[in-house]
Amino acid sequence: LLQDDITQAVACAKRVVSDPQGIRAW
Repeated sequence: LLQDDITQAVACAKRVVSDPQGIRAW
C-alpha cells in the first residue's frame, strides 16, 4: 500500500470513530 493510501484510510477511520454517523457516507 502507498503511504498516502494508508494516511487516507487512517483519517477516514478516525472520522468514523469520532462521528459514528459518518460511516453512512461510505
